[in-house]
Amino acid sequence: LLDEAISQSLKLNRIGPLDIEVFTGNPLDYVGWEVAFKNLIESAAVAEGDRLYYLKKYVAGPAKEAIKGYFLLSNTSSAYVKAMSVLKHRFGSDFAVAESFRERLDSWPTIRGSDHKGIQVFADFLGQCLTAMEQIEELSILNDSKQNVALASKLPEWLGNKWKRQAVECRRNSGKYPKFQEFVEFVSSE
Repeated sequence: LLDEAISQSLKLNRIGPLDIEVFTGNPLDYVGWEVAFKNLIESAAVAEGDRLYYLKKYVAGPAKEAIKGYFLLSNTSSAYVKAMSVLKHRFGSDFAVAESFRERLDSWPTIRGSDHKGIQVFADFLGQCLTAMEQIEELSILNDSKQNVALASKLPEWLGNKWKRQAVECRRNSGKYPKFQEFVEFVSSE
């Protein structure tokens, strides 16, 4: 057991110190932050009583405000567990994450005609949405034709027209409007 602990310590020293970003309350960042935080704090030999201290160090903004009351308690494992539960419910629930994806899509600016980098950034975010759809049922709304039309309106006019022609062809052949995945593949290929 001692040899195993020494071996683990040597491995960690070779990869250098681990660090995570401070979580400020963006639900789109929550899952990655939670995994990193738990790997750094819970998987390490951090005493349960000290975890609340580290949690306080790695949250800010609305996330910190949501759990501020737990910092007044002594560093107990129950205060830490309750604070993590509040963060999960408020920022990491499927609903919160889905709403953040949808809000970001809704507020996405229309891409100018010659902004190829803007198209790429939009395609990358659409890909993130598509990946999240595999786990978050609330994002299935992105398959709705009205939602898709709204997303297509973010594209430059020439690309939006090209998508409209492809969507009409799809509907003519299958009787159905293309799914979100087809839209993502189209924008990514362009």
